[in-house]
Amino acid sequence: MADRAEVRVGIVGLGRVGASIALALRRHNRNPKAKYQFEIQGYDRQQGTKEALKERDAADILNARNPQRATREADLVVLAQPYHEIEASLREMAGSLREGAVVLNLSLLQLPAAAWAEQYLGEGRYHVGGQPMIQAQQLFTGLDETRFADEALFDGAQFYLMPAANCPAEAVELTANFARILGARTTFMDAAEYDALVSATELLPSLLGVAAFHTLASASGWNDTQRLTNPSFAQLTHHLFDVHPDALAASWLRNQESLTRQLDGIMQVLLQLRDMLREEDRDGVEALLSLAAERYEGWINRRNSGQFDPVDTSVSSAVSAGGMMRSLFWFGGNKQDDDNSGKRRR
Repeated sequence: MADRAEVRVGIVGLGRVGASIALALRRHNRNPKAKYQFEIQGYDRQQGTKEALKERDAADILNARNPQRATREADLVVLAQPYHEIEASLREMAGSLREGAVVLNLSLLQLPAAAWAEQYLGEGRYHVGGQPMIQAQQLFTGLDETRFADEALFDGAQFYLMPAANCPAEAVELTANFARILGARTTFMDAAEYDALVSATELLPSLLGVAAFHTLASASGWNDTQRLTNPSFAQLTHHLFDVHPDALAASWLRNQESLTRQLDGIMQVLLQLRDMLREEDRDGVEALLSLAAERYEGWINRRNSGQFDPVDTSVSSAVSAGGMMRSLFWFGGNKQDDDNSGKRRR
């Protein structure tokens, strides 16, 4: 291990995603062929995180008392926090980041996060937005909690990267190769496009779950209804359990234009379903369900295989081909990544 290049990674936020990143890096460290040794400094402000990490035999990951300690000497900083905490973290850590540090920001919404990074980070510190998908086998399991962290959470899944326009090619390549070490495949996306799309897949489900719970809990029969609550109801409403109300409100309001468009479409379908049910329109209900089921099968098959429409996964012609960070001191200068970094190991 003496010839390994040491990479210092600060992780702020050790929920399911942040802790899984740390576990994946520890998996990489155990690989005898690995060219890099990751030193992890982790911070999380939530109570109970240390106990949850103990269950994963990873209590040592939570080893920083504040965000500044976690990020001060880091080559790469990973922000894996709720949306409403991102701005404060960028502001707090900005003065302690070393020259050349790269911030990989996993904010739910990327346009405001990029604006905050430009405001606070200053010259010589670089920001790349990111959002990892989780592997298909775990798509229906676990809440966004530390106890559901898994070193294989990103294996074979897409990791979307949204670098700032002025981000140097070397910093972009750093984050792309980092994602591959976690086991993921990288795809580059425009931040504005990402924010519009995520309103449908993240914000809309959270809003529908809150609306359903609010409706039922406000009804006169709630005292009886709440007794018959099993996984279907918990999965629908889980955002109220694992996301702070301030975070939900901030994300909904910040992306209100895209979200309201999605709501308009949902309300039309709900009204259509309501009328068909009132009229006992079996043919209409079955036709809608058949079409939805057919489309769902197509989606779940594509999600399981990872084969969607072809996308351009190139960064730009400015990023050097082959090798990891050949022209920069990050990740050990011109050493190359090992061939096994992206393979699944349990």
